[in-house]
Amino acid sequence: MGLPTEKVLFGMSKQITQNTVDLVNKLDDMPAKDFRQILPYKDYSKQDIEDAADLISKMLKWVPKDRIDCQKALNHKFFKGVEV
Repeated sequence: MGLPTEKVLFGMSKQITQNTVDLVNKLDDMPAKDFRQILPYKDYSKQDIEDAADLISKMLKWVPKDRIDCQKALNHKFFKGVEV
């Protein structure tokens, strides 16, 4: 996911303060990784990896209101053909 920006940090919670932002800014930069590169691609089709990476990226957002909701997640193309 990488480190959140200042705007993202303030969007995460009303309890985030400038001190929190300053602390995060002191950390070494951690660029976001492409989920497609870290999923076990040997055992799954390219399309399954693409779909899984898409769903994971929508679930793992720093700001809660930006995350995919449960119903949309269950209806995601990753779960095609799976009864829920």
